[in-house]
Parts: sequence; structure tokens; C-alpha cells
Amino acid sequence: MQRKMLFFTLLFLYVAMVLSAGTTGKLAGKVNDNEGNPVPFANVVIQPLQIGAQTDENGRYRVINIPVGTYDVMASQMGYQTAKITGVKINLDETTVLNIKLVKSAIEIKGVVVTEAKEEMVNAANTGSTHAFAADQIEDLGVADVSELAALDPGITMVNGELHARGGRGNEVAFSVDGMSVSDPVDGGQALTVDQDAIEQTKVMTGGFAAEFGNAQSGIINIVTKGGTKDYHGKIGAISDHLILNENSNSDITKIAFGGPVLSPFVSSLRDKFTFFFNGAANWRDSRLKDYYISNPEEELKHLDPTASPYSPLNPYAGRKDILGFDEGQRNFNNYNANIKFKLKLPNNQKATFAIRGDKSLNDGYAHQWKYALKHYLRTESSQRQYVFNYENPLTSSLILTIKGSMYAKQTKTAPKGVSRDSYYWIQEDPNDLVYGGSIGELIPAQDGVIDEGALYNWEYVDESGEYRNITDFVEPGSIAGTYINDKNSIYSFKTDVEYMLNDVHDVKTGLEITKHYIKKDRLFDPWRIYQDRYAKYLIDKTPVHTYFPGDTLYTTGNTYVVLDDTLEVYSLDDMYN
Repeated sequence: MQRKMLFFTLLFLYVAMVLSAGTTGKLAGKVNDNEGNPVPFANVVIQPLQIGAQTDENGRYRVINIPVGTYDVMASQMGYQTAKITGVKINLDETTVLNIKLVKSAIEIKGVVVTEAKEEMVNAANTGSTHAFAADQIEDLGVADVSELAALDPGITMVNGELHARGGRGNEVAFSVDGMSVSDPVDGGQALTVDQDAIEQTKVMTGGFAAEFGNAQSGIINIVTKGGTKDYHGKIGAISDHLILNENSNSDITKIAFGGPVLSPFVSSLRDKFTFFFNGAANWRDSRLKDYYISNPEEELKHLDPTASPYSPLNPYAGRKDILGFDEGQRNFNNYNANIKFKLKLPNNQKATFAIRGDKSLNDGYAHQWKYALKHYLRTESSQRQYVFNYENPLTSSLILTIKGSMYAKQTKTAPKGVSRDSYYWIQEDPNDLVYGGSIGELIPAQDGVIDEGALYNWEYVDESGEYRNITDFVEPGSIAGTYINDKNSIYSFKTDVEYMLNDVHDVKTGLEITKHYIKKDRLFDPWRIYQDRYAKYLIDKTPVHTYFPGDTLYTTGNTYVVLDDTLEVYSLDDMYN
């Protein structure tokens, strides 16, 4: 009766799944003797985890909730010689089938029969196209990030830095870390960066998704991160491309990884029960166009208007300090990421993990048309972070309960350097600054997107006939890039799963997930080119700062003049910025 109640309770909890994934694998198979007869009640143990199961009367066994990785499996029974199978791979969300043979012995023989596990080229239990990359494979492949790793799968290609699975768009590939989504809920695609030193296994799926991946479209990349072990271990590394030659991208990479027991110096009984793993990485590099960031229009443009005052040269590297051949401070592209994960083993094979990870980037863009106006060209800043809690409880040898909670947040900002959003519009007060016409007290868009010296001088050249002509190939120095983006989003998720392993191949999984999204979009594109009705609508508040009368010019751009027909009171822009 109790089993029936449990079954109907689980069935009642079933809901349609959104993107989520497991973080462990399973092991199943049969133990036979050398004559092909089943060996009942044999012990099957996974080392060094010291978890396992006992075969039933038919010699079959199942082990669930196994962390992904490569292990040795021991099988033993009285009257048989112990067998050891090495190199058994446990893959993410898959069942590894391992059949073991024990040799009969009338008298117990000391020693162990060692056999190397054979990996199946084709897993008949898979219902879709999958490819798993273990930690040792990732290290041998020498890829720079997860995207390059995923692109090794036959069903995935990388185009302009975006992954495309089986012809799908870049934002149709879903990413998860430790079983929880880290994809942008609006734009999709990859978000959180996880360094390859922190990855235990990456599973790439390009078709035949299970029901739990309800919102996946063309591809899924599920990453499981490393946990600590009972022994301290770590690594420190550095990569540079300019130790010998300087004709390069001026790239420097530093990495550190360290893990082990948390309390072993104080509580030896917790040496294998409470562990941690930490890693961090930083990558500084200049663009392959780094030399073009330095400019001096007076020297490079020989036919500038000779009557104009000198334009200031631009050298963004002037403030850098050289320390033993390495540049201190920011470069054109700067990326950082860090990860720390705690693992606690509880009685009865229960396990709890908690992880904090995140990344940050700061990149200065370049466009050749903006070569002489990079001072206020676009800078992109982004940051991501994830908090994950995971609890696993094997209720029986075939039934496991999993509870997960996570918070993922992302912020991306793209804006002109040195220009705040509020300074896009200003009030005309100085009659000597009426470069583009207008009236004293007029509220105009930042002098049509030009500030500093560019607003004071003529961006012209003198042709062979002595005529003054506007320079059209390059943007005028002092110009402001007309893009402002400040997007924020967060995902709060709670998920519980119950999975029952029916046999060596089939299992049943159901659960409940609750997800809350917070999305904020703050975007402004080319504010100097706006419509009259939108411009007037922005000017709404309590206290007017200026009154226009019929015939006044409200706004000018190029040869376009906006003239009012009726009296208009102009207000502050508080509502525009909120």
C-alpha cells in the first residue's frame, strides 16, 4: 500500500519540464561466473568512492547517483576470485553497462584479476545524438573554452563566435552548469564562462532530447564542475605570447586551481567528507588591430583644414606601466572568471554541494571609421554569476531524490567611453557654443553627438583646387558613439526530481520546477536622430525650464530643421531616464 501511495504521489507531482539537467551517472550490469551462470549476492564497489550495490538472485546490480568521472570497479563473492575492472567511465545522465565475470575457486586465491574496461563505440541505450568530454580529454585537446570544445562535436559549428547546432541559430543552444540553466532568458546562447580546469565533464547533445529539456531547440551543452578530494592538489599556470617576439596580440593568461579537504587539519574524520575545489583565471590581451588604437590626425591626415586648431593625438596605452616585460592594467580585451565548490558527504550516501562562480569582461571596441574618435567609442562590460545548491538522497538502490536551487544573474553594458547616459542631452546656455544654431536655454542632444575639440573645429580637408570639403571617411574627433545598452536579468530556480531505475536501460524521472525571471532592458540607439513627437514626449515633468514659441527651431540635424507650430514648454528629462 505504501509503495502505491508513493507511486501516485510522484505521478501527481509531474509537470512539464523546462531546461534542467542531471549532474551524475549510473552503473548497471550483470555478474556471471566463468561458465556463464549468474552470481547472486556479489558485492560491486566503485573505488575510490566506496559506493556500490549487491547483485540480486539473477546476478544483476544497479548503482545510481555516481559523480561523473573514470573509476575502478571491484566485484567479489565468497568462492570466487575478486575481479577489478579499470577505466570505467561514468557519463553525465547516462547508464554505463558493465558486465563482470568472476572465476570460481574452491579455495580462496589471494590476488585480484584485473581487466581494463572497454568503451562502447555506440551506446544502444542513447535515444539522441550525444558526445561527452571528460576532464582528461579536455586537457589533451588544448581548447581555450567550452565553445571551442563543443565545436568539436560533428553536429556543431562555430560562426563569428556563436555556436550553431544542426543549422540552428546561435541563441538556440542552451547551456547549463551543474544541472541549472545559465542561458540568457531573452537572447539565449552562452553566458557564464567556466574555465576548462574546473570542468569534470561536458556533455553535448544535438538531437533526441529527453522530455526534461522541454525548451531546448537545437542543442544542449551541460557542464559538470569538479569537486574536491581527500588529498590536496592544485596547479598554477601562465601563458604569454610575447616572451621572445613582440609581433603578437600582447596576450597574457594566468590560472590557478586548488582543492582538497576543508577541515582535515583539525577533524581527520571529515577528510573525505567535506571538500572544496577552487579555480580562477584571467586573460588580458590586445586586439590584432592594437596599433590602430593610437592615432594623430594632424600627422596622418595631411590635408586637414590648416586654419583649424590642432586636434589632440590619442594613445590609450600611455598610462600603462611595464613590469618585467608585462603591461600592468587593462588592455583592449580583459576577461576574468572564478569558481569555488564545496561538497559534503552525509550518512546513507547522501550528498550536498554548494557552488559560487562568475565571470567579468571589459572590452574596448574598434571600428576603422572611428579611428580618430575612439576616445568616446563603445566599451562593453559584462558580468555573470551563479549560486547553486544541490542535495541528493538515494532512497533505495534504484530510487533517488534530488533537490536543487540556483540563482543566475547577468548584466551587460555597452556605452561610449567617458560619457554618461544623462549627458546625452544638455541645455544650451553659452551663446559662444552655438555651433549648430539653436537658442539660449534650448535642450538639445549633446551637440548632435559631438563633444570636446570636435565640436569647436571644422572636420574638413582642402582638396587640390583649394576647396574645403567635409571628411566623410572618418568620424570627427570628439564624436560620441550613439549606442547605450544596460541590460540586466536574473533567474531564480527551485527544482526537485525523483528518478527510478527500472532496469539496466530504462528509468523513469519526474519532478517539479519553479522559475522566476527578472528582466530589465535599458537601450538607447543614436539619440541624436529622433522623431519630433518622441522628442517632445520626453520633455515632460513638473517645472518648465524654457518656453518655445511658434517659429522657433526645436532641433537640427544636417539639413533637417524641426520648427514648432504651437507654443511648447520644455521640461527636464527625469522621466526619460527612468
